[in-house]
Order: sequence, then structure tokens, then C-alpha cells
Amino acid sequence: MPMTREQADAARVLHKMWSINAEIDGIYSEIERYREIASKATSSFNATNGSGTATRSKVESAVCRIVDLEAKADGRISELIDLRDRIQDAIDQLPDQEATMLRLRFLAHPHKEWQDIAASMDMSMRSSYYKYLSALEHFSEVFFKKF
Repeated sequence: MPMTREQADAARVLHKMWSINAEIDGIYSEIERYREIASKATSSFNATNGSGTATRSKVESAVCRIVDLEAKADGRISELIDLRDRIQDAIDQLPDQEATMLRLRFLAHPHKEWQDIAASMDMSMRSSYYKYLSALEHFSEVFFKKF
């Protein structure tokens, strides 16, 4: 049974949390690389580069990049928190089994795989898929109506 447009939209919203979280992880990895560069670089303060313009040292360049990346991460974290709160609010309004399924898949850390969700809910994989489609339908009704 294919997903309806509403179910697909709901799935996209839920998966967006994962993509924002992955982006934040990537930003922090990049910050760590720049911290390593800054700690390994020798500090040199050149007032000019010969043409009369000031140059940045490797340390200064790395620190500036870290500051920029931290600001970017802060913005994405705020977006993630807002989205997660909105999703949690919508999930809280679903029937118990559907809410449990979406929490295990999208809000648990680390998220649960489908076979683990089906086993923990004492369902077959086929039944869990149909329950998931129903959960997406109800989530869509609540989430998009409210927001």
C-alpha cells in the first residue's frame, strides 16, 4: 500500500529532525577540525602582508571560523528544538499505539529500527507498517491543522 500525499508530508516532517540533527553533527565535526588547526598552528602576528593589508594568522582564521560555525549551529539547534517540540505536541495527541510507534522511531535516541519497534509492540512487520501509515495519517491531521 503506497503512502498518501498527507502521509508522505508527515514522514518528511518527521525525517527533517534527523537531517537537521545530522547537519548539526557535521557542523560540530567541522568546529573540532578548526580547533585542532588552531591548537597546532603557531601563532604569528603579521601586521601586513607586504602589500600594506593586514593578514590573519592561522590561529585567528581558525578562531573566526569556529565563531561563525558555532553561530550557525546555535541557529540550527534552535530550529531543531522548535520542530521537535511541535512534533512532540502533535504525537501527544495521537492514539497510544501510534504515539508509541512514532516516539520510538523518531524521538528515541538512538531511534529504533522497524523490526525492533514491531517486536516491542508485539506486532508483525506487516501490522506495524499499517499502524505506521495510520499514525502518519493522524499525525498529519494534527500537525498540519495546528501549525
